[in-house]
Amino acid sequence: MENKSWYQRNKKWFLPTVIGGPIVLGGGFICLILLVVTGTMKSSDAYKMTMKEIRNSNKCQKLLGDNIEDGFFIRGNINTTTTGGSANLYIPLSGELGEGTAYSKCNREWFKWEIEELEVKVSNEVIILK
Repeated sequence: MENKSWYQRNKKWFLPTVIGGPIVLGGGFICLILLVVTGTMKSSDAYKMTMKEIRNSNKCQKLLGDNIEDGFFIRGNINTTTTGGSANLYIPLSGELGEGTAYSKCNREWFKWEIEELEVKVSNEVIILK
């Protein structure tokens, strides 16, 4: 019986662990960052105002349905200072009648957010809400 080295005896689990471990950990870290960023954006006042405006719009309800839901991957940015700020959001939307995308541009002055522009695109139709 020959003496095998530690590596020869354990390479079946050692190599996948050394190579796969960092890949799994890196993927998990990226998912965690995406969840935190998306959660932060969804908790902002600019996002909440935008979704309220969309859900209360008769035009949007006519094209998307009564139960309008937001998608998971929100794109855009939110910048705030002590008293002001701005937000540009691209929000995927879906309802029982179709899917669309909302574009919202908001500004914050003296702690109050206002929607400057709000457009919803469903198929080839664009609804300008503000």
